[in-house]
Amino acid sequence: MEEEKINGQICSQQLDVPDLIRHIQSLLTLDEAVRTCVLSKSWLHAWSTIPNLRFRQCAYPLSNGNKRKYISLICRTLGRFHRDNIPITSFDLEFSIQDKKSHSLVDKWVQKVAYKTNCLKDLYLKLIFLKSTSSFTLTDEIFSCENLGTIIIMTSVEKYSYNDVTSLLLMYRELNSHPLVIIGSNPVINCVNLRVLSLCRVYISEEVLHNLLTTCRLLEMIDLSFLKKGGSNMKIKVQNLAHLHNLKITFMGKQKNDILEIHDLPSLRSLFC
Repeated sequence: MEEEKINGQICSQQLDVPDLIRHIQSLLTLDEAVRTCVLSKSWLHAWSTIPNLRFRQCAYPLSNGNKRKYISLICRTLGRFHRDNIPITSFDLEFSIQDKKSHSLVDKWVQKVAYKTNCLKDLYLKLIFLKSTSSFTLTDEIFSCENLGTIIIMTSVEKYSYNDVTSLLLMYRELNSHPLVIIGSNPVINCVNLRVLSLCRVYISEEVLHNLLTTCRLLEMIDLSFLKKGGSNMKIKVQNLAHLHNLKITFMGKQKNDILEIHDLPSLRSLFC
């Protein structure tokens, strides 16, 4: 119980302990949140209903045993949230990609989170490719949640050794040789409340990007660094976004015929391209 004096009168405020516990746990990764169950009876099951799910790998690459445990944890958690109809407001996934099985797992998890509920507000994906593999396409439901406010997708190639310049050059060539992750050609775009869009080394077609920027009129920050297929040129229009204040677009493998048009951005404060 907390007391506060307002206009000469003493008012009492009841602290909402369950909400406070869930808020603290939402700042932790899931395995860290689970460990808090030993603190007291109040903490015992609170971790199982936190709306913010954060799955972070502690090392690259994981051993086979730890990889299986990590995948099992994610599958069991998402399965339970789906079964018990528990809302997910934030999904933060860090995952290493090794083969097509890894591709399908990420796709299935994102589908489950996106399809599960319209409560999702923040989606963070950090995908680390442990070796040069073929590109894979994310589910068409990636932009389907109406209340989604933040989408951040990052990809990179993780080398086993960066001990010499040759390794760094090879990594750079792999990153620029082809897109690691592709946004589908026909995504479901319902995220009309999107504020932050950040795609790093993610391929998105000119048409899909145009539809996204046309639909999401509340965008405040756009950060794009993506690879292009073949030698095709791109024409990007960023216009009629009254709330946009940060715009960063980096063409990787830029060609002279690539075009960026900017119109009617009254709140723009930072531009990098």
